[in-house]
This record gives sequence, structure tokens and C-alpha cells, in this order.
Amino acid sequence: MDIDKKQIEHLLSLARIHISEKEEKKIGQDLSQILNYINQLNEVDTENVEPMAGGSLLNNVSCEDKRNLSENDSLKLIQAAPKNDGQYIIVPPIF
Repeated sequence: MDIDKKQIEHLLSLARIHISEKEEKKIGQDLSQILNYINQLNEVDTENVEPMAGGSLLNNVSCEDKRNLSENDSLKLIQAAPKNDGQYIIVPPIF
């Protein structure tokens, strides 16, 4: 499947990206290859293939939360911060 210049320009305008003519040509070729590969995948017969329930065959692995620092160690770390109120580290607001 070939992508024409008009379609590429439309995608670039949606993404608000400005690139050179040479880059447009390369992106067009790359997108065409991707779409051709997807078309190949669509040709695969999956009628008797059972869908997977998840993305992995692995079981969820978790571990118990354990406190590695003593109360005294935690307080030392907090007090080492540039700004603190004794129990918490004070950081500037981000919003």
C-alpha cells in the first residue's frame, strides 16, 4: 500500500511537524512498508486460534513489602534533605 504526498502532509499537519522534502519521502516509504507488513498479517488464517486472555503467559510475580530502614535511618534521611519539617521532605510544587 503506497501513501501519497497528500496523506503524508495531512499526517504531518495533524502532528504539527515540519520536515524537509527528503524526510517526507523517507517517512512515506517507511509508512508504506509498515502498512504492507500489516496487510501480510491480515492474510494469516486465525480462525481456529483461541484468543489469549492477557498479553503474557507468565504469572504475576509479587513480593511482600518489607521495611529495610529503621525509624532512626528514615529520620536521618529526611533531615539530610535541604528542606524538611522533621517528618517529611518539603519539595516545591510542580503545578
